[in-house]
Amino acid sequence: MRTPSTFPIALSNSLPKGSFCFLFLFGIIQMVHAQDTLETWKDYNLKGTPRKVVTKAHDKKVVYHFNPDGRLTNKKIHWLDSKESEHTTYQYNPNGSLRQFTETINTIKSVVRYQYDTHGNLVSFRDRDGFNVYVTTDSIDGKITEQFYFKVNPKNGDEQFLRRVTFGYDPNGILKFKTTITEPSIVSAYFDFKGTLLYTLLQKGAYLEYIFYDSIWLDIKANSATKVHLFTKDSSGNILSKSKLAEDGTWNEYTRNSYTFYTNGQLKTVVMTCIERFETKTYTTHFDSLGNRISYKTDTSYAKDYWEYNYEYDHMGNWIKKEMKSKQPTLRTIHYY
Repeated sequence: MRTPSTFPIALSNSLPKGSFCFLFLFGIIQMVHAQDTLETWKDYNLKGTPRKVVTKAHDKKVVYHFNPDGRLTNKKIHWLDSKESEHTTYQYNPNGSLRQFTETINTIKSVVRYQYDTHGNLVSFRDRDGFNVYVTTDSIDGKITEQFYFKVNPKNGDEQFLRRVTFGYDPNGILKFKTTITEPSIVSAYFDFKGTLLYTLLQKGAYLEYIFYDSIWLDIKANSATKVHLFTKDSSGNILSKSKLAEDGTWNEYTRNSYTFYTNGQLKTVVMTCIERFETKTYTTHFDSLGNRISYKTDTSYAKDYWEYNYEYDHMGNWIKKEMKSKQPTLRTIHYY
């Protein structure tokens, strides 16, 4: 059975709390200040609010246009390494609530329309696949719960649960947590008093995943019934290391990957270390700034042996030479292409 596509997280910041307030402009600020942004240009109107914002990264250019009230009306994404593009337009009703969301990716166009009650609360919207998704809102003890469902069979009124979102606020109205239930998964996000995301929790059966955030490092610890994965990321989101616990629940056997990057974000080295009960194997790969693999080496501690491959390219990036060698000189060979 087809299910509705993921609906856009986009609403006006003028809506009252609990009326599907995902605060669209907050998402735009996050995108404008994304870690991979290399350059940002802003143009302001007489009110001092942005009229146009242009961001450039190593792979794309994004242009945002805002109306006089500061609400986003157009967003265009140009991918620099291809001819692909994305264009999104936003229309609002007189109350400032998002009325229609139109997205065009290359030649594929989709439209999402929103309906509100007399109090400005979202009651339904029509998603990209043409499904009418309905929303109910309840507020109890500072918690606001929104349920999303759609009509499986409009003729007899059968409904199918889509997801349930609960927002928790402190006495000052500051968002403390947000929990999204999309069976069989439960995702919870927790915030500090400034609204900064602290960590998220994913629950899916016996599987638990904790993601902790801070301004410099992002550490992820994912726990399941039989495995533990540990990740370390830098402030740009690059994975610096990844470790996997042994199946038997001990650290006697594990795999650790370490990564380094060039200043332009291109992957520079990958070192994979496999520790087993009797030996350690290390696999090291180096890349040039264009992404070409220039060397690959394997080391085995128990056998005290290694294999090493070195690659060369012409000025067009074509692979022209590969050199293979090992601990045994007789196995040294050179190939030209």
